[in-house]
Amino acid sequence: MTRRRRTSKKRPSSIRQQDSQKLKVVHPILKGKTYEAKPDSNIHLAITLFFLIYFVGIVLFHFLEGWNYIDSSYFITATVLTIGYGDIVPKTPLGKIATIFYAWLGIGVGFYILVRISDLRKRYIDRNLERIERRMEELVGKKT
Repeated sequence: MTRRRRTSKKRPSSIRQQDSQKLKVVHPILKGKTYEAKPDSNIHLAITLFFLIYFVGIVLFHFLEGWNYIDSSYFITATVLTIGYGDIVPKTPLGKIATIFYAWLGIGVGFYILVRISDLRKRYIDRNLERIERRMEELVGKKT
């Protein structure tokens, strides 16, 4: 019995190009069509998700550990900001498991927000600084 070699056609991968503050994506499923997405379009979603995770965590630990809302908020803040004082810790096995998943999720979303804010800073503030520098050079050039 002879075995036939399968030849696979390579699918084109996604192509990403930076083009004047927009991200153009060509995807094989879209059959060559492009769509544009602003790089900062996900920051609002990420911030909303962060606060949703934060408030759900407060309620979750209120019921799992029997803490009041202030203690739950304190624990969530110390966990997500990676402070980890250790004065309030989950005592139930379910609370410990929830803390593991919650820490990964909250810290990940928090760092994603920081990266997006850094990108926004670079794009907006640096652009304005360049404009101010050009204007200053024009003014200095007129005086001489």
